[in-house]
Amino acid sequence: MNGKILQSERLELRPSSTAMAADVLEYYTANRRFLSLFEPIRDDEFYTMNHQLGQMEDDVQEAKAGRAHRFWLYEQGEHRIVGMVGLSNIVMGPFCSCFLGYSLDGAQQGHGYATESDKGPSL
Repeated sequence: MNGKILQSERLELRPSSTAMAADVLEYYTANRRFLSLFEPIRDDEFYTMNHQLGQMEDDVQEAKAGRAHRFWLYEQGEHRIVGMVGLSNIVMGPFCSCFLGYSLDGAQQGHGYATESDKGPSL
């Protein structure tokens, strides 16, 4: 999966990169109130470019190590994030498991994006 953009019928699933930090910051800022219902309490530092750049760097390192992969959901041809799907705590070998997490833009609820991004996009 290293850096490869995955596609579904309507979405592009783009792996975390420092180049998308501004898009990620915009996503979290626009959805701050909505996501507060489902995610941990975030301090003001979380909503800064510096924090998001650091998070993207951490995501890239975790993906390189094979421990986690976070993909940001974009409608095909668009430049605005509509959600995120992530695999974390990846364990390979006989047990082969991970945790799946996701979030969606509050305005995008009910469009089937979470289901679509989890169906196994074409590689």
